[in-house]
Amino acid sequence: MKKTVALILALLMISVLFVSCNKQGNGGDTTPAPGSSAAAPNTTKAPESTKKPDATKAPGTTAEPTTEKPEVPVPTIADGLMVYHQDFDSLPDITDSNEVASKLGWQIRNKKMDNGDGALTDNTAIYTIEDGKLKIVNYDNGNKTDGKDSYFKMLDDFFMKPAAKGNYTVQYDVTYLAASKPDRYVVLLTNYNGFDSYNSCHIRAQGSGNNQNRFLGSWSNYDIKGPYYAGTTAESDEASSIAKKVFGQDIDTSVGVMYNKSVTIRIQCNYAEGPSCYMRDNSVPGSDFVLVSKPDSTANGFQYWNMIDNYAICLKVGGKIDSYVDNISIWSGLGNEPLDTSDTAYKAAIADYLKQVEAQQ
Repeated sequence: MKKTVALILALLMISVLFVSCNKQGNGGDTTPAPGSSAAAPNTTKAPESTKKPDATKAPGTTAEPTTEKPEVPVPTIADGLMVYHQDFDSLPDITDSNEVASKLGWQIRNKKMDNGDGALTDNTAIYTIEDGKLKIVNYDNGNKTDGKDSYFKMLDDFFMKPAAKGNYTVQYDVTYLAASKPDRYVVLLTNYNGFDSYNSCHIRAQGSGNNQNRFLGSWSNYDIKGPYYAGTTAESDEASSIAKKVFGQDIDTSVGVMYNKSVTIRIQCNYAEGPSCYMRDNSVPGSDFVLVSKPDSTANGFQYWNMIDNYAICLKVGGKIDSYVDNISIWSGLGNEPLDTSDTAYKAAIADYLKQVEAQQ
């Protein structure tokens, strides 16, 4: 019996010694052995907390400083201020396109530009000043065969943005001289992004048109079929063409009813409702403006109104066509053209805004 008890005690002692040794020599334990002078290594365990970590940054890190600058507040522009006016009367006759661009402060657009921001197509149009008008030759009565859509940028985003953030009006005179087909046109684009997004109410030489949005290369309409649909190409009791409304003639899409007729085109850009287009036949004294296109909230393009975050104005030559353009006016609001054609008041209203924008560039 004594031997049995002794054996049991011996086994118990061995077990105690084994456990003690195992505790002191285990490599997974970060606590130093008793009597050791080594410092305890850092623990990776985070202190207990009931607070949620900030989801915008990793716990224990400092937020990266932002380089994004705050947007400069856009000033509100009073109605009736002339934003831009050009009647070309102060310019001598000029036969070189680049000299015309330089005198006007406009930019001829091409696919490859100095800043890398190229146009949709290379310019093929020739621009001259003739008898106080801008003359555009992109067909030359059939002698010019390479005519393509061409873009002549007039006013940049920053200059136009204060006006375009409210209601404003674009107006110009145009006389079509000749074209490869009667469906060609010249138009002043609004909200031009420098490439393939813009708004365009273009009037074709045949006496029809389109009040459209071009967004990332796709076209959609601001108007719908009915009395004020620019695209009407057949007369009916429900709708009449621009040729009928303005010139009193039934439309014939094979005939250029507008050739050699001076007309004034007025585009009212209503910030809430969309663009309306009016025309006046200047060949008949005392003619009034006629509404030829009205926006509709059910049109497939209405959702894109105000979506383009660009505000530049650009003259577009729609293919092979020769034309005169004159008396360009852009003003704030939707009223009649201001009698004062000076842009001094508008420039004063946006001067501080432009300084702040320039400082951010």
